[in-house]
Amino acid sequence: MLNKKKKKTGIGDKIKNYMKDVTVDVFNYEKTVTDNIANYFAALAEQHDIDASTINVRISKKQGLVAYVYNENVILKDAPTKELIDFFMGKGSNELFDLEKKVATNVSNYLSDYAAVSGIQANNLIINIAKPAQEVIVMAYYNSRFIETIALKDLIKYFNV
Repeated sequence: MLNKKKKKTGIGDKIKNYMKDVTVDVFNYEKTVTDNIANYFAALAEQHDIDASTINVRISKKQGLVAYVYNENVILKDAPTKELIDFFMGKGSNELFDLEKKVATNVSNYLSDYAAVSGIQANNLIINIAKPAQEVIVMAYYNSRFIETIALKDLIKYFNV
């Protein structure tokens, strides 16, 4: 008879399995981006005399990258790629670096990849970014049907190039 030995999992493998989903925000990008988004919403709220918690930005891919700023479900204005860069990276970031084309390509690729993995058409995918309270929330929609909440850090890497 053969004795079947139990395969022991070493401490290294246990740590590796535990740590595979852990990320470290060494440069504190997520907090910085959250602050930039809060500042952007606060400035728009003051400019339009509305509540900042009702503002959201919706990003989609039609022929190219398209973004609009909404107050609840009413379009306030369009948000060109330059403005999206400032939205994520802070006011004036686009002027310091020539990021517009690279960010537009990266975010469009993200939307295409997300749509492919989700089995939906990329031109019907909408990424909605809002800050209804203390936390920034990123949500994916297929047309108007909610798909899932996305971690902000997953989207940040497409703007910080």
